[in-house]
Amino acid sequence: MFGHIKGNRSFRRFSLRGLAKINIEFGLVAIVHSLLKQAEKNRLLQK
Repeated sequence: MFGHIKGNRSFRRFSLRGLAKINIEFGLVAIVHSLLKQAEKNRLLQK
């Protein structure tokens, strides 16, 4: 999943410091990635 986020979403570095904050930041990025994938699937199914 990280490769897709790096390549398709241009997420190259974390903007926060500290392991706990990085975990939260990546969790948010992963949620957004999943929501965008689901939205694209829904868009394709409605055509």
